Amino acid sequence: MTDPAAERARWNRKYADPAFRGAHAPNQRLAAAAASLPPGLALDLACGLGENALAVARAGHRVVALDLSDTGLARARVAVTELEVGAGVGGGVGARVRFVHGDVLRPPLRTGLWDLVSCAYFLDRALFPWIRAAVRPGGAVFYETFTEARLRLQPDFPRRFCLRPGELPELFRDWEVLSSREDPEDPYPYAMLFARRPKTLYSVPGGC
Repeated sequence: MTDPAAERARWNRKYADPAFRGAHAPNQRLAAAAASLPPGLALDLACGLGENALAVARAGHRVVALDLSDTGLARARVAVTELEVGAGVGGGVGARVRFVHGDVLRPPLRTGLWDLVSCAYFLDRALFPWIRAAVRPGGAVFYETFTEARLRLQPDFPRRFCLRPGELPELFRDWEVLSSREDPEDPYPYAMLFARRPKTLYSVPGGC
């Protein structure tokens, strides 16, 4: 099992380096997915420097952005402040984002109430049951990360951080797929799923 203290220290070292820029820019597929939903309550897991959380907030959602690295979250808060000061506005996009420090694998948050749960380029399979429970009925999940096809390009990349072929849609096989992508021949191989949780449970023949 991953040691949260060791992971926190590892990521804090990364984010303490001003040259470390994380994702550089928001995930445009997530931004489009968020914009397709009515404004609601969103959760961005493993938010890093907050680029994706801000993109979701720009689509009108209130966002909780969770990460294990307090150093990364401090940088994210500064970036939001600088963004709003530079734009000459207050109480705008940044006011819709709340950064929360916590273990992503043991989120200190309630389940069953999120209109959107997003996670990009973080993979620990132990998290998927929590994500499924966290999304409210009728809400949506957006998940994107590397696939094993990446190992062709980077053989030393840890396999445990890569999705197996078809693994992501199988994890949400009982949800409505809104959009998805997985192309092993892509020059930057990844899998993406945007799916909606059913509003009601399916009836079981012979059940009550």
